[in-house]
Amino acid sequence: MRFRYANPAGLTRCCNATKRAVSCRNPQESIPMIGGVHHTGISTPDIQRLIAFYRDVMGFELCFEMAIDTPTEQVDAMLEMEGVTAKMAMMRTGTSFIELLQFDTPAGAPRG
Repeated sequence: MRFRYANPAGLTRCCNATKRAVSCRNPQESIPMIGGVHHTGISTPDIQRLIAFYRDVMGFELCFEMAIDTPTEQVDAMLEMEGVTAKMAMMRTGTSFIELLQFDTPAGAPRG
């Protein structure tokens, strides 16, 4: 079974039953597709408020909280920023996870 769709660039692709994108012109050419999403990251200026919202209103459970108190090259590289310190929480409902981040440094740009 194949399903046809257009990607944002307007190119037509097909998806076969193995959940691999295949070229409609050349079915032997295949590209792995995303099989699922583990978590989504959300940045917030007030992590405790967002934890309370997802726990008390949305029914998520708090898996863990942690602080990144000392900047590290690994975290800087992963987030593509320098000198990162932050608070982080992972929340779960069923098999879906949300990662909440409150960045202490670098400071965010003022809104206005």
